[in-house]
Amino acid sequence: MEDIILCDVCEKGVHEEDAFKCSNCREDLCGECALKVGGEILCAKCAGKEPNPKLYYILSWKWTKSGSGQFLQEDFVWYAPNACGYTRYLSKAGKYTLEEAKEHEHGHGEIVVTQAIPCEIAEKWSKPVVEATAAAIKEFEACSLPTTKKEDGDRD
Repeated sequence: MEDIILCDVCEKGVHEEDAFKCSNCREDLCGECALKVGGEILCAKCAGKEPNPKLYYILSWKWTKSGSGQFLQEDFVWYAPNACGYTRYLSKAGKYTLEEAKEHEHGHGEIVVTQAIPCEIAEKWSKPVVEATAAAIKEFEACSLPTTKKEDGDRD
């Protein structure tokens, strides 16, 4: 059985074979937090860099609003991971660094078509939604509580 190593920077669990150690401070690192500097593997702190870059969602105004400014959707529409499609669900949206988001941020003339929104701002407005799929309905219906018969003299 493989050991799971906890990254000291982001606290993500990784398989031992996928983990790295900072050459300087010896912290355990996942592949995303390990930086190759010269011939060494360093954590962001030892490399003198920002440990976790600020992340953004990419909002598609094009699929959220019509050309006249009327909202087409009840919810905002976001880029999916790797800019492969769109989603209304923030939990399924891709997270991008500022550089990645800028590659996709564009407009037509004065109309902004996409916009990078800091994750913490979008998440502040997000709410979890339970989709009413056939499977969920079936499972929810099976959760009905048993009814009890009232005895004479019982009060509500």
